[in-house]
Amino acid sequence: CEGWGATTSLQKLHNLAVWLRNSSIHHDRWIEAVGITLGIDNDTRWSSWYHLIKRTTRKEREIKDFIDKHPECDNFRLNGVEWDTLKRTERFLSVFASGTLWVEGSEASLSQSLTLMDAILTFFEDQKVLYKSGPEKDLRMVHSIEMGWFILDKYYALVESTPVYAAAMLLDPSKRKHYLLLNWPEEWHQKTIDAAYSIWQKQYAHLPHESLPAAAADIDTSHPSSKKRIENELDRLKRRLRVQPTSQEDEDTFTAFIEDKTIDLDALKITPLQWWLVPEQRRRYPRLHRMAINILSIAPSSAEPEQQFSGARRTQSWDRLRLSPENLQRLECMGNWFARKLISSEEQLAMMVEAVEMDDEMNIDFDEESWDV
Repeated sequence: CEGWGATTSLQKLHNLAVWLRNSSIHHDRWIEAVGITLGIDNDTRWSSWYHLIKRTTRKEREIKDFIDKHPECDNFRLNGVEWDTLKRTERFLSVFASGTLWVEGSEASLSQSLTLMDAILTFFEDQKVLYKSGPEKDLRMVHSIEMGWFILDKYYALVESTPVYAAAMLLDPSKRKHYLLLNWPEEWHQKTIDAAYSIWQKQYAHLPHESLPAAAADIDTSHPSSKKRIENELDRLKRRLRVQPTSQEDEDTFTAFIEDKTIDLDALKITPLQWWLVPEQRRRYPRLHRMAINILSIAPSSAEPEQQFSGARRTQSWDRLRLSPENLQRLECMGNWFARKLISSEEQLAMMVEAVEMDDEMNIDFDEESWDV
């Protein structure tokens, strides 16, 4: 936050970074002596302060030597307390930098958002205890944590008004309802479940129940049925004792799913969305899987759209700018689909490129059964 950025140590570091950036002579001398570019903090690059501080603390000895040899840098000199402040800030911000990487990956899903917020809340609680008293006492850190807590509360309120976040968490087979029971206050449980259930009830519960065919591997055709015989008394007794199979319709409900046991997706090395895309789950939950895929396909951050915009800028040449918006959109979509293996053959890609060149409309139907999960 701006208040923490106003500390003497961070002000000096910022001024040093600006001084290096404003002069190629200073920069070249710095690289020769220190061997690393500091970069600079800014408002648009995620975790920019963290990376600036991390590079600085890694080269503490070299930076001290550089400042000793260059009197013009004396205003940037950090004392022992200020170096400690930088290291403390780096440790604190590392959690946020890791969280950013976690939710901006290509396999990130909306189910991670609440988990990350809960992790940050737990981190705030632990850090406040650490800095409130004892040898690590630092009231400025406590104040900054309280300000962060205030911002986090605001986002919890926003999430509460958007039930899709709760639905994403509950539809994660590694969490389900058990995550709420373990990590959230009891008074939040039913309210969260009801909010997510409302999405199921309004949009998916009344969809037609389609009975999908069983997988070929589930049907044993190696042993043909034996000759039909007349049922005897033992057969009738056995039929009375037979356990009736669970109705697929009973299993294909939001409530039944979240009450079921959790699955260790980390051990399977798949994401929640990949789990739902497996044909077995789609047969087992013919309606619920639609809700899960729709919700878990939502990106938890703006990282991917921003990457696509950056890629589009590189696709268009500054000298020509001849591509129409429609063709640029097509090219970017093709690149994204190809990277995600949604386009499985060079022939199909060639066909799409030809369609772009002829300025035809692309009419492509992706079958979910063939998605590479």
